[in-house]
Amino acid sequence: MNFRRILVLFFVFVSLKTLALPLSDLQTGDIILLDLDCFSCELIENETGGPFSHSGIVLKLGSQVYVAQSLGSVHHIPLQAFLGYSNKTPHVIRPKHINFSKKRKLLENYKRKYLGMDFDHDYVWDDGKLYCSEFIYKLLKSVYAIEKFKPTPMTYDKNPKGWEIYFGGKLPPSGKLGLSPNDFFFSTGFDGDFRDMGPLY
Repeated sequence: MNFRRILVLFFVFVSLKTLALPLSDLQTGDIILLDLDCFSCELIENETGGPFSHSGIVLKLGSQVYVAQSLGSVHHIPLQAFLGYSNKTPHVIRPKHINFSKKRKLLENYKRKYLGMDFDHDYVWDDGKLYCSEFIYKLLKSVYAIEKFKPTPMTYDKNPKGWEIYFGGKLPPSGKLGLSPNDFFFSTGFDGDFRDMGPLY
């Protein structure tokens, strides 16, 4: 068992023992990672060596807490609805380089630039569509909330047959830049030391 696998098991064990994070502690820009169980979700988790396959970003609008995501299209839903996608423990991380003015700009950019964009089933960077982690990265990057964290070349070699089915016989964009939810999970560019939380519903 390699170090990354051990690290994943440790964080999952800790998260299962953590009390629910109060809603008041969530902030605009926080990233919520989910472990989903769909066909492509299992492919993503296996390929990227981590427990998560979907991600959303917290938007606080007044007293209401929403999560923006790219699923079908870029949109936002109430926090409880987002958490309802999975009965497994979510994980929350926070960008280290975010402040009040960046949070306000993030909300503006979300509404002006990203809301309504189509989901990217092909996982191609810069093709006018967005998959979940691509959307979050570009939104945070647009307000300079992340610095050194960058997309890296993606691989699709852990389950070639599964990826062939997913892409309908087309070649996957192997070697092209991209990100997965687990790249956020493993990154040192986020403050996640106390961000594990139990289900809030």
